Amino acid sequence: MAGCIYYDNDCYYLYEENSTKFNCQIYNDGTEFLEDVKIELFFDSNLFIIAEKIYEKPHGHPLLYTAIKPIDYDYPVIYSDDNYIVAETYHDQIRHKTLTNVFNQDLRILINPNIDIDDTEVKYKIGAKNLAHHIEGTLKIIIK
Repeated sequence: MAGCIYYDNDCYYLYEENSTKFNCQIYNDGTEFLEDVKIELFFDSNLFIIAEKIYEKPHGHPLLYTAIKPIDYDYPVIYSDDNYIVAETYHDQIRHKTLTNVFNQDLRILINPNIDIDDTEVKYKIGAKNLAHHIEGTLKIIIK
C-alpha cells in the first residue's frame, strides 16, 4: 500500500509537467446551433497514453501524505475501447459559424517512446440531437 501514496505525485509530474497539452477546434458550418453534442476522439492505444484526469500539484512535505479533495476540472471522459483510448466530451450547444474548442480542458497526452513515427491519424465522431447522421472523419497528428 505504501507505493500508492505517491501515485498522484508521480502522475502530476508525468502528466502535468511532461505531457503534451492537446485540444482541437470544431467549426459548425451549418445554419443553426448544434444541440446536445457528443464528440469522441479515438487515439491508438499502442501510440498514446492519456491521463484520465487532471492531477493536483503535490502539497506539503514529500514524506507526509495528506489526502486532498479532488477538484472537478471538467476534463473529458477517458476510457479504453478495443485498441483505442477514447476521449469523450459533451456540449449543450455549438454555435454556428464560430470555432469552438472541443475540450473544456486540454488532454494530457504522452507518446509511447518505443514507437518511432512522424504522424498518425486520430478518428473522430460527432453526434448531435439535430444531426440526422453522425459526422465521422480523421485528424492528422504530426508528432515532433
